[in-house]
Amino acid sequence: MPTTPAASRLSLACSLLLLAACSSSSSTGLPVLTLGTGSDPASSSVQGGLVGTFDGFSLQAAGDATVTAVTVNVTAGAAALSDLFVNAAATCDGTTFGTLSGPVNGSNVVPVTGLTAGATVNNYHLCGTGAAVSAPTAVTGFVTTVAAAGFTVTGTDSSAATLTITPVPPGFTLHFHRALSDYAGWTVEITAGAVEASVASSSTDGFGAVYSLNVAAGAPTLAFSLKKGGAADGSGALSVAVSGAIREAWVFSGWAEAITRKMPAIPTTSQVAVYYGGRADNDYTGWGLHTWGELVQETTWEAPLLPRGIDPEFGAGFLVDLKAGVLGNCTAGQICIIVHKASEKDPGSDMGWDPKVLGNIVFLNSGSATITPMPRKAGGIAIDGIGAHLFSRSMAGWNVAGATTVELRHSATAAITATDTDVVGGTVIPLTLNTAGFDAPFLTRNPQFRQWQRYDLASADQAQVATALLGQLVMVARKADGSVVKATQVQRPGAIDDLFATTAPLGVTFSTVAGTPTFHLWAPTAQSVKLHVHEANAARTELSGSPFTMSRGAAVVTTWLIVPPSTTSMSIRVPSSPISAIG
Repeated sequence: MPTTPAASRLSLACSLLLLAACSSSSSTGLPVLTLGTGSDPASSSVQGGLVGTFDGFSLQAAGDATVTAVTVNVTAGAAALSDLFVNAAATCDGTTFGTLSGPVNGSNVVPVTGLTAGATVNNYHLCGTGAAVSAPTAVTGFVTTVAAAGFTVTGTDSSAATLTITPVPPGFTLHFHRALSDYAGWTVEITAGAVEASVASSSTDGFGAVYSLNVAAGAPTLAFSLKKGGAADGSGALSVAVSGAIREAWVFSGWAEAITRKMPAIPTTSQVAVYYGGRADNDYTGWGLHTWGELVQETTWEAPLLPRGIDPEFGAGFLVDLKAGVLGNCTAGQICIIVHKASEKDPGSDMGWDPKVLGNIVFLNSGSATITPMPRKAGGIAIDGIGAHLFSRSMAGWNVAGATTVELRHSATAAITATDTDVVGGTVIPLTLNTAGFDAPFLTRNPQFRQWQRYDLASADQAQVATALLGQLVMVARKADGSVVKATQVQRPGAIDDLFATTAPLGVTFSTVAGTPTFHLWAPTAQSVKLHVHEANAARTELSGSPFTMSRGAAVVTTWLIVPPSTTSMSIRVPSSPISAIG
């Protein structure tokens, strides 16, 4: 083996040292940032409007590098992407470091922030949001380089996957919620963006009525309203952008928005949902829901129900299972709740609502004990409680301050709603303040109304009262500029007695047709009544032809029933109505 001179051995050692140094610095003397292939995803497909990944890449640096841009070469299908973004997760739902809208085939520079590299190899992912396409479109591309001040970039991202963007199916599902679950006759009337012009409900679920329609090819927007006959719901004219992947929306009666995000608390048919929002700090950490009453099981104070999620608009969403519970100090038929965080309550009082009145989805705002059947903004107008009275066809009463005018609104379809700034919908009957107040005989019978204001109905408007009593009644107090001071539902027993009191016989009589029973029911506010008749046997067999539709008389509701000769005894079931009596 030849002998190496000392000088040569020294030169070789120096060369080896320089080679080692070159592994962490370039010929420019700058440290090296190495781009690598990383963990490439498998080829996949997503619908337009959804996100997917088509490339993985890795970064490693001799030192701490801050990346400011990622250059991407889209080799095919850029038009099928609405954007490109760099993400920490292979599922594209991690930290996003930068986004570029409207990429093109060829070179695209994506500005990024917060993307760093160091001695450890870190993997990142190139993602995209699918655009609307008429046919499946393949997207391919890879990272060509990155930019980081003070570093020389070497290496390549040598492979990538294929992301196929597919057309979004035309089927669109619309959910409609009404507090009273009265969906009969309500249809979706479409003005733009759908194949259909009018759609009836196909089914119901825990949220409400479900409507199925189809987005028209190429339509950018679906425009519609909800109507029953000629009456439009208080939510008004609504629209949804459908050029992307959105194919579902939720509408609350009276709330002027078609919600396209999935809310955290959508009840099943055996649940109710409570939303607690309006916190100034938007922080719902630690807040829970204490429940009790005969309809739900009581929670312990130390372990309240926790929210299923936080909605960006409505706040914390809770789901409460309907199970037989203990009434306690809760009102019969109601669900009682307290919102609290440890010992802190908001607003501090016990609260409750009747699901038969406000429905199975309710809302409350921080600092307010008012529970409403639709969302409302913090500090917004609400139809609050049942605080006014209609004493007769000509006289009403309400203890309200600061009002210049007061009106009575009525609607057979419950179309009266609060819109945060106003109360709209229904037919308006103006009321006149009677400065003389209630007369002495009335106050002798009803001293509790001594401090209330009396409002009178004009003679020409009194004919509307009989119809008004069959539907929703709301009284609204306004300032001189028309803004709402307060709104409340109206108690109506006095007016019902005034208009519908009867001395007619109630119950069953046999005098109209000999040997044939006629049933008389006093139910003046019922919109319809059916009489179910069963044989008085163990099976409670319902008679042929039952239920029988009852017809309205002058002062009572009646029906005739011919009993088959073979029937020797029977039992009768009349569905309950808000105010009814049977003798």
